[in-house]
Amino acid sequence: MSKEFRPWKIDEVQLLPPSVQDYVPQDHVSRLIVSLVKESLDLSAILVPTIGEE
Repeated sequence: MSKEFRPWKIDEVQLLPPSVQDYVPQDHVSRLIVSLVKESLDLSAILVPTIGEE
């Protein structure tokens, strides 16, 4: 079974809702978590393609 991840694009505009961020208040803790993941967390270990896949 192949393993594929869709790229994470938190700021990508979607059909409904126009943006996921529209539903999250400015002072919500989830914005801090998103910021930490985007700026500080090294995801390279799980984003490395598996052997034999391109």
